[in-house]
Amino acid sequence: MPTSAKILLIGRPQTAFMAPVPSPPHLTFCESILEGIERARKEPYDTIFVVLAGIEGRARQALETLRKINPQASLILLAAMVEEPLAIKLVSEAGTGRRIADDYSICPVRPEDLLRPKASPAVGAPLTAEKELDYQRRIRELEILATQDDLTGLKNRRYLNQFLIQILSLARQYHFRITLLLFDIDNFKHYNDQYGHGVGDNVLRQAGQLIRHCCRSHDVVARVGGDEFAVVFWDLPEKRRSARQTRVEQERRKAEGKHPRQPIFMSERFRKEINAARLPFLGPQGRGKLTISGGLASFPDDGKIANQLMARADEALLEAKRTGKNKIVIIGQKNHHSHAAEIKAWNEIDSQANASEET
Repeated sequence: MPTSAKILLIGRPQTAFMAPVPSPPHLTFCESILEGIERARKEPYDTIFVVLAGIEGRARQALETLRKINPQASLILLAAMVEEPLAIKLVSEAGTGRRIADDYSICPVRPEDLLRPKASPAVGAPLTAEKELDYQRRIRELEILATQDDLTGLKNRRYLNQFLIQILSLARQYHFRITLLLFDIDNFKHYNDQYGHGVGDNVLRQAGQLIRHCCRSHDVVARVGGDEFAVVFWDLPEKRRSARQTRVEQERRKAEGKHPRQPIFMSERFRKEINAARLPFLGPQGRGKLTISGGLASFPDDGKIANQLMARADEALLEAKRTGKNKIVIIGQKNHHSHAAEIKAWNEIDSQANASEET
């Protein structure tokens, strides 16, 4: 954007930026979304940055209002990692003939990355539309590289560590549970030694695809390193639930004990699917060769901070390895096979809710 471009920043800067934001003449601050809308109604802006923190439930309505009263402005969302599913949805969905938001950035961001003037290599020359698109594409690629594992396409350890800190803070505020699954591939060294590292890489990719398939879209799946993976199961606190979802959730909470059943169910489903997966790169006898061992730990019972939760899940993973592999162990549970009954009960509740809904 040229130096004369007018910028409106809506939201609390300290929640979105790594450092204090400068106050150039072309930049206007509004901490309240209502104040920001009124400001945008009175004068046009070239770019409007909206901090999602605090307005999650009203974001769509607020952005559609901003789009209507300031149609020429680019709407850029500043989202915490835990808000990324919502940001993606708002950028992907169309409102009144146009996307609700134009783009988003994951917080915290450096003020200069968003507010620096964009210029082409020729000093003072404006960017062409083609060069502007290329510039934005390269910025997005750099953001992806910083948070994504290049082999599997999953999130990386850096993203996982920051996400856990943020989601635990949110869980303390809104009183919801988080379950962390740590797992690795049994005897992974064998695949590298017998088939070569290319096949070993295929094993990791296959595992990544299968676990992603078994999880919900907002659950965070990451490759921690080597053959170790992590999944953070959580629920969007601002999520609007249907009557059926509310009923099913209430029934599950009545029946469940220390650990929520849904993460247990999804973890076991993944373990069974990866064991039954076709693996042609392992030869004609590939089916059934791949197994995983994992450990589950939940907030707040097993750990209240990120390092604590990771350590407890790792304890359960080591127990799964020690007691025979090819299993998911729940930390603190003496009978590691007893959660099979919980999974069965979870399925029965879901089936009853489906039958009730059909009638």
